[in-house]
Amino acid sequence: CKTPVPLPPATGIKEPTMTHALPLHTPEGWPLLGRETELARLRAWLTEEDGAFMITGGPGVGKSALAWAAANTFAPTLFVSLADASSAESMITAIANAASIDLRGSNSIEKASGQLGIALAGHLVVLDTAEHLLRECEAAAPMWVKAGIRLLITSRISSAHIAGLCIEGLPQSSAGAMFKMLADRVAPGAIREEDDTPLQSLLEQVEGIPLAISLLAERVGLLSPKQILERFSVLFQLPSNAGRSVRHRSLEAAIRVIRLVAHATAGG
Repeated sequence: CKTPVPLPPATGIKEPTMTHALPLHTPEGWPLLGRETELARLRAWLTEEDGAFMITGGPGVGKSALAWAAANTFAPTLFVSLADASSAESMITAIANAASIDLRGSNSIEKASGQLGIALAGHLVVLDTAEHLLRECEAAAPMWVKAGIRLLITSRISSAHIAGLCIEGLPQSSAGAMFKMLADRVAPGAIREEDDTPLQSLLEQVEGIPLAISLLAERVGLLSPKQILERFSVLFQLPSNAGRSVRHRSLEAAIRVIRLVAHATAGG
């Protein structure tokens, strides 16, 4: 996890007054645990600096959740998913649609981009899931920043031109707290003392990836942590996973555990 442009140290962390209506929970519904340091630095950075900033990291590590939490202290804020955008044109359209901005009078990308800059001056604009449009974001950022927009971009890929904060999986203690909290939502009291050892092993295998933790915790009640660990370990070692990164193998194994449980409970 590398970030070519380092995040400057946080100084004088402020708590801006929240005057907008973004919900305090993350879009995935995860509790935001183990990200206190990153969140404090990001909020300080966004408060004290103008410009474009990035949150980078592998799949499922919680980039969107961290951006959502940081955005909750700023007003006005616009949160835009770029998952379905495929070009500079569709990126601009996604932003305009999210902000209810009519671009029909703009006959070029440059004019449309300039119109967005004027309309969204003073906003924090979060561009989520932007790795496939990184060049387009880099190209548009200078104009939008000059217009007075703060940009927060989440991406699996870091940029050599935009400063960023790279995040990894959660530390073990936070990963365990997250698993137990989510499991308790679906099966209150299902996690017992004897589950601590297999749960610790499971969390080590998934490398503290919040998405994998969330997927597996939702199966507690149908399977114990020990049973989840047994199935996960087998699926993690499948030949079809060979050559993939540990993080991709962890997520793939977690998804396959869910499919197996769904198949079994459906009586298939």
